Amino acid sequence: MKFVAHAVSFTLFLGLLVVNASDRFEGVKNLPNETITDHPRQVFRVKTTQFSWTEMLIMKWVLGMIWSECKEIWSDGPREYIMHLWNVLDFGMLSIFVASFTARLMAFLKASKAQQYVDMHVPDEDLSNASLPDEVAYFTYGTHKDF
Repeated sequence: MKFVAHAVSFTLFLGLLVVNASDRFEGVKNLPNETITDHPRQVFRVKTTQFSWTEMLIMKWVLGMIWSECKEIWSDGPREYIMHLWNVLDFGMLSIFVASFTARLMAFLKASKAQQYVDMHVPDEDLSNASLPDEVAYFTYGTHKDF
């Protein structure tokens, strides 16, 4: 029964990943180097969005798996836990998910902070040639690759 529960859980997790990936491509209509702004005061070339419902469910699943791994470390002990290579694989997979969520959250917070600075301190007439502090100006730079 435990195996069936884990198999169903992991299958639902993979389904959430597929739904999340397909949802990303649904609304993208602009070209790779095209900039679209939602409002005239948006000065960022790339913007981040809030977490979607699928991402929230994925995060809850990952947190549940981290809790399960912590319980396993507690019951088996760290040495016995590391001796089984699938535990190392699980730890690596969960670490990658946590790192990606953390990076996405930090990007959202930094972009929101930078946009808030522009909204509060830059007048409308100075928006095109505003001198911004380094922590905000970073988000206004576009990436150009010469091929």
